[in-house]
Order: sequence, then structure tokens, then C-alpha cells
Amino acid sequence: GTGLLAMMAVRGGAARVTTCEMVPAIADVAAQIIKQNGCSDKVNVHTCRSDELTAEQLQERAQILVCEIVDDVLIGDGVLHAIRDARRRLLTPEAHIIPRGGTFYLFPVEFRAFPGDTNLDLGPLNVFRCSQLLCSRPTFSGKFQRYNGRDYRVLGQPVRVTEYDWARDPLETMTEPRSIDIKLKFTRSGTFNACVMFFFLNLDDDQANRYSTGLDNPATHWDMPVRFLPVELKVHKGDSIKTTVKMSDNDCDQILLRQVPPEMISSVGLHQLLASPVAKKLVVVIEPTQAYFADPSRRHGAVSEQDDHEA
Repeated sequence: GTGLLAMMAVRGGAARVTTCEMVPAIADVAAQIIKQNGCSDKVNVHTCRSDELTAEQLQERAQILVCEIVDDVLIGDGVLHAIRDARRRLLTPEAHIIPRGGTFYLFPVEFRAFPGDTNLDLGPLNVFRCSQLLCSRPTFSGKFQRYNGRDYRVLGQPVRVTEYDWARDPLETMTEPRSIDIKLKFTRSGTFNACVMFFFLNLDDDQANRYSTGLDNPATHWDMPVRFLPVELKVHKGDSIKTTVKMSDNDCDQILLRQVPPEMISSVGLHQLLASPVAKKLVVVIEPTQAYFADPSRRHGAVSEQDDHEA
């Protein structure tokens, strides 16, 4: 990517390009390809990270930054720290940054074990999708655009979570965690057991120059990240759930579903987690209303401090 972007910049009219690649073997190949394409007189390849690059190596501050350190959750490859460092040390104040930033979305889905054309009852398998403590990093991602229409059901419209403007966001707060309150609104009845995420990559200020990683773009190479609920929820068209999304400097750390009424909580899942301190550590947290805890028949067993520690 480093070599290709550098040559594209030259072909776009750049007088001088400085490019960096931290993997020596890839940097060597990039330099060879750049030379073969007659661009070596305008492109300098440095084998280092961008935060190891010095202003002296650039000779002068750059007017344009082109980068592609974007992963499935938009910020997971350290793009916030890299661009903040570049703005501080390597770029002119008015420098253009491509892409300019991105807008992060999520929506609720029913994504359960499906028997296909068989008569097998796969219902009990769905508890494994709730078992977030069984994995060191209880996440999943996939290209939902290419899934069979029976594999999942969208239960609500995408909700805008937050937007990143890498050229204008204040340097002092650019990498700070964000906590965003949204509301999931259900436009379809079903079993809510997962949140799916995607983003629009904003190439510049023009809304026409946006690249979607969502369901509307089957050609995207990015996956759509999924966060499973610890307990499945039964929702109806018109229902809504107050939700808090917590973003760190490199991930969507937690989705908190607040004030969930007891009638939504199904029989499938790890109900003991809802009454356990360990629940606060999950990537998706369900906070039932007090009515759930007031009715012992709904609690499906609590977890003691010792059990919680062992878990």
C-alpha cells in the first residue's frame, strides 16, 4: 500500500513524496517497484513507523497526508495516534488529510444458528453466542453483504454513534475515550442477540466522496464487526432501548444496553451474569430494570463473589 499510494501521489502531481513502511522486506519491494515505475526521483522510502519519521527527513512540513491504517472498527490500527503525531510534527497547519475521517454506526440484528433445509433443532447452540466469557476477545466479524438472507435479520435502522474528523478534531482530545448515548429503535420484531457495526470513510468534505463498509456495499474488503449479547432479548416492532457506546482510542470497547424491561429478557443466555459484578467487564452489558431483580423467577440464579472471581 505504501508504494502504490506514493506513486498515485506522484501521478496526481506531487513534486516530492515521503513514504514510510515499518516492515523492511515490504519497504525494499516498494522501493524497487517505485524505481521500476520511474518515480524514484520524487519518492523517498523510509523503513520506519510514521512516528519515527523526523521533520529533517521530510525537509519541510508536508501539505498532504495520505494513509490507509483503517481496520474494521475504523480506529483499530492506531490511526488516531498516528495522525495526531503527524499533525503535530510533520504537517502544515492547513494540510489536507486523505481520508479525512469516518462516521461510525451500529444496528441490532437477529443472528442465530439456522438449520437451513434440515429439521434439526439448533436452538440450544445459540447460548454459545452469548458465552462471551469463553473467549479472550469475544468478538466476531464477517461480510454480511454476502450472507444468505436467512442467516440474519436486521431488526432496526443503523444509528450514528460518532464521527471522527482527523483534520479538524482538537489534538488535545483526539485520542481520548468517547462515551456516546444513543437509542436503538426496532423496526421489526425478533430475537435481538447481536449488534453489527460499520462505518463511512469520509475521503474529504464532500458527502459524495464517502466509502461505506455497510450492507449497501457488497464490494468492500472490510468486514462488519459483531458484538453478541450475553442474553438474547425478545423485541417487538416499536420497542427501543437506551444504549451507551464506549469508544477507546483504538476500539469499540463496550455497548451498554440500559433499563431493559424483564419481559424482553429471553430464556437463552447466561442470566447469572446479569446479577454479577463481572457483567460490567463484558463487551456488551445488559442492565435490566429493578423489576427483573425483584422477581426471583426471572433471575435464573445469581453469582456469588467467589464464583465471580473464579469465572
